[in-house]
Amino acid sequence: MANVVITLSQFCNFITKTGMHRYNAVKSIYRDLHSDYTIGTDYWAMLRNHIKYVLNHSGKAEELDVVLDRVSEDKRANYSQKIGGLKKFWKKRKLEKLILSKKFWKHKDLRVNVAPELCFTYREQAYAIKLFFSSGDKKISKNEADVLLELMREAYSVDTDEVKIGILDLPRGKVFYYNNTLPEISMLVKSEAESLLKMLSSLEG
Repeated sequence: MANVVITLSQFCNFITKTGMHRYNAVKSIYRDLHSDYTIGTDYWAMLRNHIKYVLNHSGKAEELDVVLDRVSEDKRANYSQKIGGLKKFWKKRKLEKLILSKKFWKHKDLRVNVAPELCFTYREQAYAIKLFFSSGDKKISKNEADVLLELMREAYSVDTDEVKIGILDLPRGKVFYYNNTLPEISMLVKSEAESLLKMLSSLEG
């Protein structure tokens, strides 16, 4: 199998699913790998881009609502919920944009593109926050978050006191930070990667 390049969001969607939902997540990844990606296929593209705009300008959460006037009617309720969670985390702070280049986490033929959507500094502390959008009311568990946080830490190889690595569960506005994760978690990340590769390989047949 040639190198399989996926996003952290796709990997996140995979590990937070069980049973047939997990299989469907793999089929979705497989379809994406065998089709031409366009910005129109990313449901959350407008919000991701608007977050970048806000960090480049005011750095204030109040400016996030503007995107609701631009998104299509059928997406507005979902966007409103996720923006609500983002504002709960953001509060009244003025966040300064942090430029953090994307990295690839690698395991065998798998490449996970790690590019957190919310990178900023506040009171001289740097943050790299991955947004968990979810579908419906799905919430990310601490165990699931720990696996993704370990992957991010390994990809960036940074001192977590220097850059706080986190995952923001948007439906709840709750953030999970990397905090001296047990060494065994690294093994679990690789195990999930192995499982994904095996399931993708089975679809090739």
